[in-house]
Amino acid sequence: MIKRQLFFSLSILCFMWCSCNNKAAKDSTNSRTEKQGLNFNDKNELKKSIGSLEDSLMREIPKDRKTEARINLRRIDLMNRMEAFVQKFPKDVYAGDCWFKLHLMASAMKAHRKSVAYGDSLLVNFPGHPKRILILESMVSAYDIFLTPRDEVKIKFYLSQLIKEKGYPEEQKKELEKRMKYIHLTFDEYVQLQARPLAKLLMSC
Repeated sequence: MIKRQLFFSLSILCFMWCSCNNKAAKDSTNSRTEKQGLNFNDKNELKKSIGSLEDSLMREIPKDRKTEARINLRRIDLMNRMEAFVQKFPKDVYAGDCWFKLHLMASAMKAHRKSVAYGDSLLVNFPGHPKRILILESMVSAYDIFLTPRDEVKIKFYLSQLIKEKGYPEEQKKELEKRMKYIHLTFDEYVQLQARPLAKLLMSC
């Protein structure tokens, strides 16, 4: 009985502590937003702030660890702004560009699971996006090379999407079809398989 009462008391305390922490975190976020002077509900203002931060980051050069750390924080801020845009204005054309950039940035940060999630969001919400082929190629690479364990179903899916693309070169489609045939091999194993005929040719010379 005492144990049950103690457990109940601890549960109430934990709930109150979490509630206070969540409120503090929310207040902190609101405070930061107010300090930055950003209105996340204003589409044009948010879009302009994303562009300005992008331009500023392109001029940044990581001279030392301190500078690099600051740049990384600003990149995260940029990604947060882009995420805010796609959530608040999901049908706006600019949201497609945000999904694309989020995909590339997450990939560069080696956050590959997040990267493919962004890529999927772009493909689902903006199937006719100008960067569609580039995203599909990136998705194939992520699932075939970087993500473990390898998901052969996903690799086949994105390979087949590329093969169906009308503007994709026929020669490259043949290469993708060959990759599909040896999908059971890892990327490294497939590269070794491709290199065998060349190795035999060199040995015969």
